[in-house]
Amino acid sequence: MRKKALKWTKRNKLSVGLATIFFLVGYLAGFGTQFGLSFKLQFDEKINTADFLSIVCNIILVWIVATILDKEKQTEQNAKDILLRRVEELYNFTITVSDKSTSGNFLYTEATSSTKKINLITTSVYEQLNSNNLTVDEKFKKDISEQVDKLNNLMTNTPVNGSTDSNPPVKAENNKLFYNEIRSLEIDSGFDKLRELITSLELAINDA
Repeated sequence: MRKKALKWTKRNKLSVGLATIFFLVGYLAGFGTQFGLSFKLQFDEKINTADFLSIVCNIILVWIVATILDKEKQTEQNAKDILLRRVEELYNFTITVSDKSTSGNFLYTEATSSTKKINLITTSVYEQLNSNNLTVDEKFKKDISEQVDKLNNLMTNTPVNGSTDSNPPVKAENNKLFYNEIRSLEIDSGFDKLRELITSLELAINDA
């Protein structure tokens, strides 16, 4: 029974808190207008119907207000949860692309489409934030977009035809991309930076 009571109190803590505040404000207001009364709870043997109904109405009003606020808070949290899952998917996608870039089977079309997809998902997240009246600094979106552009250049900027470099940073053969050791490290570092930015966005959404 005690566990059920604690669980109910935890689930309805907003309603309980508002009810307590209203009660204290009402009691202190009444005490402040009756200077002759001592600071104690005092009950009459007779119940005034009008006062009783007023108390009941106030309790119902508090419950309605608390329920509305709690519902709005829950709706906002649900929206955040959906967005956070979307951002987590984006984070995992960057890991997949990063691993794929060093596999020897990374297609040029995959590289370009991957960077476009990251930008599209980020834009979609911000559109959903705005539609749910959640505010997150546009700086996160800008930083992610700039980092994606850098990665796109690192992954797809192949040498011009006729280059005599025997070990070019990027080499394309049969639509497949190959990177030398230095470029591979640069790409890996670039994806690490991108994931840091995505994590910062995730924290910002959680705090919005």
